[in-house]
Amino acid sequence: VALDLGCGTGDSSLPLADGFSKLICVDPDPKMLRLAMVKAREKRARSVTFVQRTAADFLQSTDEVYKLVIMGESFHWMDQVATLDALYKRFDHGGAVLIFSKQIKGPKGYKEAVDSVIESYLGKRRRAGQGFFTHPRLGHEEVVRASEFSRMSQWEHCERIYRTPEEIVGFLYSTSYANRRLLGERLQDFERDMKTKLLPLCGSGRILLEVTTRNIEALKEG
Repeated sequence: VALDLGCGTGDSSLPLADGFSKLICVDPDPKMLRLAMVKAREKRARSVTFVQRTAADFLQSTDEVYKLVIMGESFHWMDQVATLDALYKRFDHGGAVLIFSKQIKGPKGYKEAVDSVIESYLGKRRRAGQGFFTHPRLGHEEVVRASEFSRMSQWEHCERIYRTPEEIVGFLYSTSYANRRLLGERLQDFERDMKTKLLPLCGSGRILLEVTTRNIEALKEG
């Protein structure tokens, strides 16, 4: 059994669904889950169960045993120590937790353009679910090292990709800080303004982005 905590639109875990007898995708945002369900149907991933709950509420209500737990950017918003403590008790020996985060770097002016539009619609404080993001005191590596998990390993993957303004807007909708629910009735205005800001940065209709994915894997041994 695999678990994706804070699954968003399911991009990270759905490609792995066929490798497990059951994949559980958990997210508190119903719109995110609906998009993930559409993708699961497109992939004909029949072993997937979707649950609308916060990570903390879900872990308190389940006694399932997992082989793999995935957490992406969602780990930023959790009580990280409590989450790892709860997960450790839900693992088979040899089970793994995988935490990853992405850093996206665009051409000069890209970050400023994106941030300015988001701030004009949603304010300067970055959203996190129903509240606001507070930067954690410790880094992910320190939190994992202090947990009961062992054999932690880290690696990075870097790639250069081209994205149209439409694809960048689509990515922003998949995040916790600029999703469709937060934008509400201003969705079309947001999309128009974001594309207007990004168009001057396009070459042949696309923008070159450098994406660095940082991964942390830790095992439960015994």
